[in-house]
Amino acid sequence: MEEILSDILVVGGGAAGCFAAIKARENGGEKVILVDKGYVGRSGCSKFAAGSFKCFIPGEDDFDLWFSKAVEEGCYINDQNWTKIHLEEVFDRARELEFWGLRFIKDEEGRYQRLEGQGSSEKRPIKTMMFQGPQLMDVLRRAVRKSSVQIIDKMMITHLLHDKRADKTVAGALGFDLRTGEQKIFRAKATILFRGREYRQNTLEVLVFPSDAPEVVHITAPGFQALTQHITVNQKAKLKHKFKLVPVYRYMRPRPMDDELKVLPTD
Repeated sequence: MEEILSDILVVGGGAAGCFAAIKARENGGEKVILVDKGYVGRSGCSKFAAGSFKCFIPGEDDFDLWFSKAVEEGCYINDQNWTKIHLEEVFDRARELEFWGLRFIKDEEGRYQRLEGQGSSEKRPIKTMMFQGPQLMDVLRRAVRKSSVQIIDKMMITHLLHDKRADKTVAGALGFDLRTGEQKIFRAKATILFRGREYRQNTLEVLVFPSDAPEVVHITAPGFQALTQHITVNQKAKLKHKFKLVPVYRYMRPRPMDDELKVLPTD
């Protein structure tokens, strides 16, 4: 079975996964691999972000209005520290997207044309930056490739791998090529999952597994249970002398409290 080595493995090729891969390279990751079950730039929810980008603009928008709107609309469940960070940094990300080639609609004086979108009201106007068509993921795929990130399309990740010498760490992932059925092992010093939102499921956002200590941060929950049966008994036996196999769906649970951050037990 082929083993592919990397410093950082990013699973999921939507907008968040693409940004993570690019930033990993910018911050010193020499070998960064981005894998996706479809084709990066053509699959997942991010491709349907066709035309709107809700973005707080410093100096133009009221921070307290945007912050309170986000917190109240989230029924006070959302992490307010991360909400604050998001609002402080999202315009920088928009400027990066523009630098990479995303064409936001502007007026004759070069100002962003913004429309009130979902969640906006007369008392709390929340304006959305606009662009034409499904540019977002086309731009991000080009930016990922320009950053020298290796993209592997049509690769279904089914298991995370625990190194048996340090069973509280994640050593990478196991997946199979959707075109050939060939299994591959991805060894990585850090593994990051960006799996997209699934409605009517318990949702988390991102799972980050540094090599020394795993940290459950947030990820969403597609149903991977049936796909994990793709690995045969003989293949499991060959892997078990090196790794503990943990189906990805085993990590799909509501976000834990800080004192519960741990790797789930294996079978």
